[in-house]
Amino acid sequence: MRRRGLICCAVLLALCRRADAGDVWASIASVDTVTVRIHYVSMIELQAAARAVGQQSQDRPLAFSVLRKNVATDGYVCDIYLLQRPAKVDDRGTVSLGHEMAHCLGFSHERTGAPGD
Repeated sequence: MRRRGLICCAVLLALCRRADAGDVWASIASVDTVTVRIHYVSMIELQAAARAVGQQSQDRPLAFSVLRKNVATDGYVCDIYLLQRPAKVDDRGTVSLGHEMAHCLGFSHERTGAPGD
């Protein structure tokens, strides 16, 4: 029951973010338990961390996350890198954290329509 509440909270926070109409969440991993580590970083540190794990740089990155599974223990660890700490309910830091938490819970976004739909 507690996991459902966490998933709902993360998905609701993620949905508050303005996204393209064609983006939908898709479950890519069944994550029952995850250790989340949050790193508040500068833009230079964010870009360096993204390059270190092979993520492509965006024009204006706000945050990214890396979900890893330990095959020996079947446990998950998720690192979230954020530029801004949450301060208000709907500020950029809170919305970015919610979006990245959805990734930590095993969700990915997919484009279902043509760009600009």
